[in-house]
Amino acid sequence: MMFKVSIIVPAFNEEKTIGQCILQTYEVLNHSGLEYEIIVIDDGSKDETFKIVKNIASSIKAIKLIKHEKNLGKGEAIKTGLNVASGDIICIIDADLEYSPKDIPSLINPIIEGKANIVYGSRFLKNNIMNFFRRFGNILLTNIANILYDLKLTDIMTGSKAFKKKFRKNLA
Repeated sequence: MMFKVSIIVPAFNEEKTIGQCILQTYEVLNHSGLEYEIIVIDDGSKDETFKIVKNIASSIKAIKLIKHEKNLGKGEAIKTGLNVASGDIICIIDADLEYSPKDIPSLINPIIEGKANIVYGSRFLKNNIMNFFRRFGNILLTNIANILYDLKLTDIMTGSKAFKKKFRKNLA
């Protein structure tokens, strides 16, 4: 079965990293053999984020660029992306490159292979430098969620996740 992947990239004032994020994502997907779309939601940025993506999108047809006139928050930006996503698999990545777009295959492959319905990224599986208090708080919340919901997550606050489209209605 051939899958289409929708990558949702919520962005707010990410002019320093958005270009690299989009180009790396395109490079990964362009060599994947999958049909794909990259949906960038500029959530009311006050910097050059929209202009940078618009320039890149002029030469890459797989990019859909949506602009919120004012900042509505990351959750609303994701909902906007979910509402236009046409892929069988939806992947959400942050524009700040805290996670590498090169990790997208490790998020979507377990779904393609039928091994998972939802896959979460983790900043703790690699050497991610994070402030001690943020790291401690994240680990604490992750452990509480793991206990309460019988999960095996390593980073509950992850900005990197993939899931089958049929679960979209549970999120938006």
